[in-house]
Amino acid sequence: MNEDLAAQLNRRVAETVAWCACQPFVKNACTPGDLAYICQLETDQLAAPRSASDPSVGILRTPALQPPDLLDEATTFTARRLAIEMLAKARAFLLRERSAYPPAGKSQLGRGRFLLYSPDLSSQSGAALVASSGYFSWQDAPPWDTWIILVRQAASSSSDPTASHLLSWVPPNLVEVADAGVRACPEQSLRWVEEGDPAVIHFLRYAGLMP
Repeated sequence: MNEDLAAQLNRRVAETVAWCACQPFVKNACTPGDLAYICQLETDQLAAPRSASDPSVGILRTPALQPPDLLDEATTFTARRLAIEMLAKARAFLLRERSAYPPAGKSQLGRGRFLLYSPDLSSQSGAALVASSGYFSWQDAPPWDTWIILVRQAASSSSDPTASHLLSWVPPNLVEVADAGVRACPEQSLRWVEEGDPAVIHFLRYAGLMP
């Protein structure tokens, strides 16, 4: 890895952390109980007729950033990588538009954590969704506002060299509910980065984002 790649990763992480910090659920330090309440609102919203003027309900799922579905639409590594690149560009644009773009330098990670999502390992059972009170989707996907980058899985850890991980960021006040979702996924579609692919750990350490 060269310095340019490390700088790019740091910038992408800084953008993700800054964007999440601006969102009401994170900005207001909402609790797991608040999350469960919002999840119920989302469920009720899906079950009830809506008009075009009704506001959408979502947790770190900004409609303007919504990417293609990683299991039904963007199914190849290239398509998924492009989807995440487009999301990141849109997020950076909105940060600048709102005068919230982070200053250059090391990201302020605090007690938030990096998470890996492997779409092709998802059982699509909805177990992570239920356990996390809606933080994860029924496909085990973390909310797209938190997505950072797509990386290939180390060839030594999979028989499929095209397998990939989505690296995402979990804000500090949502780590507890995210951990419940991770523990509900025995197929390991979700893993904390410390327990995941050594190549990703090396990538983050080289960029100065992990000890």
